[in-house]
Amino acid sequence: MPRLSLRNLKNNLELRVKIWKITGVFPIRIVLYEHALGYSRRRKEFERLEFLGDRMLDAVVSYELFRRYRRASEGMMSIWKAWICSRNSLNRLAYEVGLVNLMNREWLEQGGVNAPGDTLEALLGAIYIDRGWGALRRATLKWLGGYLALVGAFRKRDVPLNYKGKVMEWAQKNGKRVVFKTEEQSDYEKRFVCTLLVDEKPVTVGAGRKKKQAEEEAAKAWLEKLTRG
Repeated sequence: MPRLSLRNLKNNLELRVKIWKITGVFPIRIVLYEHALGYSRRRKEFERLEFLGDRMLDAVVSYELFRRYRRASEGMMSIWKAWICSRNSLNRLAYEVGLVNLMNREWLEQGGVNAPGDTLEALLGAIYIDRGWGALRRATLKWLGGYLALVGAFRKRDVPLNYKGKVMEWAQKNGKRVVFKTEEQSDYEKRFVCTLLVDEKPVTVGAGRKKKQAEEEAAKAWLEKLTRG
């Protein structure tokens, strides 16, 4: 165990204050946050916090969508949640809120392109264990409030949803191989038919006047199928 010194206490307090400024939550069990930010050699502890943070993030966002958009269907809320909690959104958010400035630089460089988003989830896991649901929700809303507000634009179709992109993110996260197999047909009028294959098995079909439209329809059908279980 390292010796307790005035320098250690000062560094410890500085880290707590920096975390508080970014999250709105003042840490108590600082060791949890050191695991989450990559300052510990115990990779297993980081992965456990990331696992927990991922599930808790889903819970907070799901609750907020349910509370704010009372007429939204299960399928639409699932699609919105997939966008808000996507790896691209979390990676971008980690830079926007300055989280990457708190991370161990070596950890950031060695963790790959998704290190910022993974760390954000691990930090949420640390907050939940340390301070509970209220603090977790406060930090999540501080970060994701703008994303949740954009859902209103989705409802009005002012912002196009990229269903194919969401399917690709789902596949990457779950270790699945997806292929969009599109063919042109011209029985009565020119149109495209797309078959979506997951791990080489056809799961949904979409059609449209353009190739992109057919792919989007197939992807949308698969996302809705996933939400129905």
